[in-house]
Amino acid sequence: MNGKQLNVVSFLRKQPQDYLCQFLGRLKSDCDYYLFLGNRQVNRLWAKNVDDQIDYMKIVYGMIKVKPEFITESMIKDYERRMKV
Repeated sequence: MNGKQLNVVSFLRKQPQDYLCQFLGRLKSDCDYYLFLGNRQVNRLWAKNVDDQIDYMKIVYGMIKVKPEFITESMIKDYERRMKV
């Protein structure tokens, strides 16, 4: 992890579970837009690049105690596969 990622992760560790779920939803929505309507423009992603976007999704998903129904670990892996093509 780079310095920016460490700062973001440190911030996220202090947040309540509902915030983490909302943030994960935001990251997922960005990925959907990137893949379908956003013409694969990385500036449409919260993290501004695919690698960091996927890393944040994995980190946040791991922080959430009760996993949300709108995304699974396998879905995150699928986003990673599709976005890195």
